[in-house]
Amino acid sequence: AAFFTGFVLHLLRVEEDPTPARARWLGLYAGLLFSTKYIYAAAILGAAVLLAWRLRRDRRLLGRLVLHAAATSLPFVAAAMIASYGSASDKMSAVSGSASPCW
Repeated sequence: AAFFTGFVLHLLRVEEDPTPARARWLGLYAGLLFSTKYIYAAAILGAAVLLAWRLRRDRRLLGRLVLHAAATSLPFVAAAMIASYGSASDKMSAVSGSASPCW
């Protein structure tokens, strides 16, 4: 709940005053939110669409904000994807029978 609240707070702050520093905070909370549950990708995408719509007049600023937010969220997204891949491959090997029995 804290990550979602922080995400919404910083989304509103970026909308109010779009600076790279605020975009980095938004990216941090977006990455943390995504790493908790992948279903939050829909909320992150919705926030991106909202910001793109609000800042559609200044595309250069929008591009800078996207780069700053993405750079901050990338480590968390990558860690979540790597952890998910490891657990998925363990499950698949157990299902296919290639895992050694644990008796």
